[in-house]
Amino acid sequence: LLDVVRMVQPQRRDWAYRAIHALMRRINVRDTESAIVAGIGPEALLMVSSLQGDRLESRTMMFVDGAAATACLPVYLAHQYLTGKIEQTGLLTPLDLVAPELLDEITSDIRRNFPFNSSSSLT
Repeated sequence: LLDVVRMVQPQRRDWAYRAIHALMRRINVRDTESAIVAGIGPEALLMVSSLQGDRLESRTMMFVDGAAATACLPVYLAHQYLTGKIEQTGLLTPLDLVAPELLDEITSDIRRNFPFNSSSSLT
């Protein structure tokens, strides 16, 4: 599928973008329906690790909805940027902009209680 996407270049052709969008929507609907039939819910387990010096910081969270889990950090960062709270520029990862210990607060309304949060040292 990725080879087809590269070949039709949807960023340059509206018809290609619409076709890929429609195809992906059908695939997502089919996969969601199959998961529901199999008894798999929309929950998501997410583990984020960040290396700062010799310290590896990890957080593992269970989200009620996988879509919310993948969207929460970009939405939070967009809000922070638009309200002038982010001044860094250049190529940055989300964890360059958010300390791992803030993830609990940022995601508090969309996650489930999950007992495994940890940090460790590499030395």
